Amino acid sequence: MDRRAGRGRRLCGDGGVGAEHSRQRVGTMSALGYQHLGRGRLLAVAVVLSTLASGMSRESIAAEAANYRRVFVPVDRPEEWPTDGKQYLPVDREEFERHIKTADERRQLAELGGVQLVKSRYTASLDEQSTLIGQAALEVKLVDESPRVLPLSPLNVAVTGARWMDADSGADQSPALIGVWERSSADPGEYGVLVPKSGELLVDWSARSQSSSTTELEYRLQLPTALQRELLLELPADYTPTMAGAHLAKSEPLDAATAAGKRWTFGLGAAAEHRLQIRRRTAAAPRESSLPLAANAEAYGLTPQGLTYEAELRVQTRAAAVNELRLAVPASMQIAEVLVDRAAVEFQQDEKNVDTLVVPLPKTSSPITVTIRGVAEIVLDKPWPLPSVTAKNAFWTEGTSTLWIDPALELQSITPRAASLLNSVGVGSLLGGEAHRLQAWSSDAGAEIIVAARRGQLHVESGVVAEFADRELAGRCQARLWTTGGAALQVTAALEPDWDLESIEAMPADAVEQWHVAGEGRQRKLHVQLRRSPTELAPVRLTINARKPLRAWAPVATLRELDWIRFPGVDATSGHLLVRDRRGDELLAEQSAVEDVVALTSLPPTQRDLFGETLTGLLFAAGRMKHDATIRVVSTPPRFTGEAWIELTRSDVGFEHNAEIVCRPIAGAVSEFMVNAAHALPADAHWSLVGGETPPVVELVTSTPPPPAERGAAPAARMQQYRVRFSQPQSGEFRLRATWRGETVATDSVNSLTLPGAESWQSWAIVRGDPATVTLDPRGCQPSAASPDGRDDPEAPGVLGSYRLGDDPATPLVLTPMLTATASPGGGAQGDVTCWLCDVTTLQFADGNQTHRLAYHLEAHDADAVELTLPTGFDFVSARM
Repeated sequence: MDRRAGRGRRLCGDGGVGAEHSRQRVGTMSALGYQHLGRGRLLAVAVVLSTLASGMSRESIAAEAANYRRVFVPVDRPEEWPTDGKQYLPVDREEFERHIKTADERRQLAELGGVQLVKSRYTASLDEQSTLIGQAALEVKLVDESPRVLPLSPLNVAVTGARWMDADSGADQSPALIGVWERSSADPGEYGVLVPKSGELLVDWSARSQSSSTTELEYRLQLPTALQRELLLELPADYTPTMAGAHLAKSEPLDAATAAGKRWTFGLGAAAEHRLQIRRRTAAAPRESSLPLAANAEAYGLTPQGLTYEAELRVQTRAAAVNELRLAVPASMQIAEVLVDRAAVEFQQDEKNVDTLVVPLPKTSSPITVTIRGVAEIVLDKPWPLPSVTAKNAFWTEGTSTLWIDPALELQSITPRAASLLNSVGVGSLLGGEAHRLQAWSSDAGAEIIVAARRGQLHVESGVVAEFADRELAGRCQARLWTTGGAALQVTAALEPDWDLESIEAMPADAVEQWHVAGEGRQRKLHVQLRRSPTELAPVRLTINARKPLRAWAPVATLRELDWIRFPGVDATSGHLLVRDRRGDELLAEQSAVEDVVALTSLPPTQRDLFGETLTGLLFAAGRMKHDATIRVVSTPPRFTGEAWIELTRSDVGFEHNAEIVCRPIAGAVSEFMVNAAHALPADAHWSLVGGETPPVVELVTSTPPPPAERGAAPAARMQQYRVRFSQPQSGEFRLRATWRGETVATDSVNSLTLPGAESWQSWAIVRGDPATVTLDPRGCQPSAASPDGRDDPEAPGVLGSYRLGDDPATPLVLTPMLTATASPGGGAQGDVTCWLCDVTTLQFADGNQTHRLAYHLEAHDADAVELTLPTGFDFVSARM
């Protein structure tokens, strides 16, 4: 919204003169034509007239192209705007154009028929858990150049990754965007992929068997429709697939030399679901009476370093003695040791099957105990079937499993398969870990678990500041973080809309690895990745700075807007919100929020340290405030007093002026004030804030004509008024300094400066120079000692005089002390001493004698001695410095 001259209002658009734009779609929206409405200032307004008020849904608008036109209307008479009595809200041009662009993009993505799936080719093989692991190559074609969403429904396989192939190099180039795409807020959305251009899309997928049998697997595959579809299966030689609704195109060995497996190619029909069955041919098993009996007891130990495994098989031979035991070992496990009756034995891999170990057994009819010990890598944060060793040439009788979890890990779920969970020991214990015991029902029993690193409890103590500034809100948050009971390397904070983060600093400086902001609107989140987990003894301190523009002229905001950052995902949080005004103005809280204001003196030292400075404003406890309540700034003009010391110095190069103004605020903060000058300052005058880094901004405001001069008198100078603006409001005492060089060489006078807004004012003139080279004319000004603190400069010329200029802050004195240059005498300049003040104390005794004590305040320039002349009749007693 335009807030500049004329106080114009813009509903939408950029207000360009004579601009007209229309996007046509019949029957969706109507456009308002150009009209000249009365005389005076006109404003071009882009108005979108729709049938939304009469029942048209937001979804239909989002799906249609928007029609709009810019119209001229009178700025000062909104009642004459062609709005049919409806209420409209102002919208910035950039926001309006962004909405138009979003609506067009959403309409294009929602259009059907803009993208085609020409050909799909699926390849898959079985892993050790009988899961189909495969990849799909999809040939996608766009009808035009606009991006479209390709629906993948009714796809029911698990998608683990997707990427686009580069047409030139044939290599993977960019990831694909796959997800649920909403056509409207009423539409639950459709699963699909965003297609930016025609090309080949590679999708990694997997599907689990819906049958628990190890000899017959069944998969129900639902795949997206394409003009041509085929499925390639690579299976071991003893597996045979069949598929309903598809024809077998060919089958061929994977390796003609070894015949280790076969490749099966199916052409898929138009059916929505394909039932795939894979059967495993089994050899005739030996008679049960000839196989040894085996009972298995397994023990798993899960630590952050990995999985330790120990299985104890009790083997009982029956009809015939067995001289070896063949063990099926999963590829993910490494066997470290095998014991037979507690004695280590040598074992070897089967030459024909690398996943089979051969363990020699003694010739005995007594029970044999075989112990297998191994290790495997641990899988975190996703379902993981526990690896297990089974005896291939033995008849399974019973089995148990014990699972122990290290305290540094957290078992999130356990799903027994052909087994039951008997009990849990020490679940949730941080000291001894947790243990689970399972009873197997068959030789195919097992368990699938999800285990993760145990997350420590994150504690956050925060001090949030929201400050009203010039048409914006400035925010700063200092947060102290530490963890207990584990490690935590990620911190997430919720951000209010429209707050832009400027910087994040950490203490120690290397504590933060990276940070980013994700999400839109109220879903925006700040994610901070820490380099190391903080502890209570070594916490991490974050300083976060942010800004938000104020969209209204009045400085008012809700507590929800001011409480701009929160830490909802942590285990323990405490903190406060401090609301204040940069100018020092008074803050007025809505009545409902008054009872939530906390006394500033009640803050504990640790919390007070997070704010880091003098506390002013309104303080609220985090989590205990009414977020809908408003806080308003009550603007009051600042009150201050002022003094000035204005020096005129005659040097070898001419006349130099140095004015120092001291401002002492009484109430509020000073962001600018006026300075009156008896004479115009040169354009190259240098203004500075003593002790500040940023110089003030000074501009000439007015030049007041002087009063008529009396006949025969010289014309008076025009009084000049300057506006001085500071980069930051000043709430404490500060000094403004102005220096410039006189334009004349022979004579110059003190330029009197005043602060017309000061409640009280004092100013003095200090004249410096070599008395042998200049003459001084006070021009009626009264002598007065006035040496400001910290202004003694041993290199400066001596003081010739000090005079009071006046106490009227509105009118600077015109007739001020003047210096006139004279010829320099021979012999060079002589050292001199200035007496700024003499305090005399007299004691009168009864015998008529008197004792006098004289204290001189001296300023010496190139002089090493002072001559004192006593009056007649006085005796000199003592002197000290």
